[in-house]
Amino acid sequence: MKTCAIAGLFWAFCCVMPAMAGAGKDLDCGPVSESALSGALTPADNRILASGDIVDTANLVSDLINRLEVVDPSMSYAHLVDALVAAYCPLVAGAAELSLEEKEARVRRFAALVQRETVINPSSPGTLIIANVALPPDVYRKLSLQAAAENVSVAKLMAKILTSSAGP
Repeated sequence: MKTCAIAGLFWAFCCVMPAMAGAGKDLDCGPVSESALSGALTPADNRILASGDIVDTANLVSDLINRLEVVDPSMSYAHLVDALVAAYCPLVAGAAELSLEEKEARVRRFAALVQRETVINPSSPGTLIIANVALPPDVYRKLSLQAAAENVSVAKLMAKILTSSAGP
């Protein structure tokens, strides 16, 4: 898995970053290729990706990874990273309100986020989506105490609560 993460970072920093270099130029995402996500992003997905909200984007990335793995369970981590960054870059490039530096920073942050999300989910491809939730510290501490009282992890307690809230 480390090799795949390194391959993704290599792609982001050696292929995307040089294409973005140059004062006064706009973000260049390189040659447009057919991404595994072509046509699969909904308008809601695009809004989340363009928003820059790190928590919502992390959750969406986990969902997109799940979608890609369902379609192709044998897809490599490097291909997952490539497909997601290739789908994201044009969205950022089209954000007229962002400077070139802000666009570059978003692409770098997104590539790092995608790599983290592709590596942290050890489940079988397409079976789980790891959701991130921003919580105030006092709420997290209360959940930690409740989880300890039930002899489960905080993640398992939160999964139980969310699963029961979502209904059948």
